Amino acid sequence: MLCSSLTKLFSGAGDVMAGSMVLNSSGRRYEQLRAELQNLQLPQLSYSDADILERNSRDFRLRSKRISKSHSVI
Repeated sequence: MLCSSLTKLFSGAGDVMAGSMVLNSSGRRYEQLRAELQNLQLPQLSYSDADILERNSRDFRLRSKRISKSHSVI
């Protein structure tokens, strides 16, 4: 399972809150985790928030490279 906040780095603007979760379909606990997640009835991302995320993320690669350079060890 990989969980990620989309609010800061991906969005970059702080005007929307979102997150993501990805399950490895080849993982030994995939079916169990998938069933548990479906039982949680997590809120879905609204269309307006998805639009904001998409617009804000257009420069994600550039921001990501800039952040990676500033955090690199010399």
